[in-house]
Amino acid sequence: MRARAGLPLAVLGLVAGISSSFLGIGGGLVIVPVLMIGWSYPLKGAVGTSLATIVLVSLVGVVTEALVKWSNIHWGMALILTAGSLTGSWAGGKALPRLPETPLRIAYAVFLGFSAYRMFAAARAGEGTGALELASAPAAGAAVALAAGAVAGVSSVLFGIGGGVVIVPALSLLFRDIPFHAARATSLVTIVPVSLFGARQHRRLGNVDGSAVRWLVPAGLLGAVAGVLLVNRLPARPCRIAFGVFLVAAAVRLLTLRARPPRAEEGRVVR
Repeated sequence: MRARAGLPLAVLGLVAGISSSFLGIGGGLVIVPVLMIGWSYPLKGAVGTSLATIVLVSLVGVVTEALVKWSNIHWGMALILTAGSLTGSWAGGKALPRLPETPLRIAYAVFLGFSAYRMFAAARAGEGTGALELASAPAAGAAVALAAGAVAGVSSVLFGIGGGVVIVPALSLLFRDIPFHAARATSLVTIVPVSLFGARQHRRLGNVDGSAVRWLVPAGLLGAVAGVLLVNRLPARPCRIAFGVFLVAAAVRLLTLRARPPRAEEGRVVR
């Protein structure tokens, strides 16, 4: 990784940190496509580097959220989601070495498009419109949360998104008693162990660029704190819409991007 790329990587980490805490998505939805488009990373290398960054960024976001507004975090729900996510992450990790680059790139672009749709849906939906209520149907709620966590875990390992893009819409759209801010904060809690698990799997495969992580993390930590402070003061609806537009643009760009080999000093990954 060239030294001149340091400042752009730091800016990328800052944006990812803000979006991570603001939307509860982990930040990989920003890091992965930008690394692929801007620095010609292979998808697996971008995912591994993203996951290694997300671990600390999400952890700082959780600590800041707990200090600012503890009531936003549903700890019991987070535990169920984490159990499902770790299972899904393990399954995704087993399949990862056998998955070729091109189909995975196409699948990731499609997943970005679906994520954008869910962001738009979340922006249109008001609070309290979900079909389930934890208070009246705890068993059904736990089953849904476990399934959502499993899907999030698979998505985390394959696409480096930390699982929040699955968890936040699932909680905020399906449960009447979990508003968006609670879904976002609870998602951040789940992202920490799942990203750690996924990052360890990618590191064993040589998919983590340590030099890039060293630039991404410090600015990402600042962004995570700023994101929590902002989201508890500003309406989230226009931000979700704007981020949905970004996801559509990233998906289109990835589908039309011609793969080109990275330069030796820019694309090298380290164990």
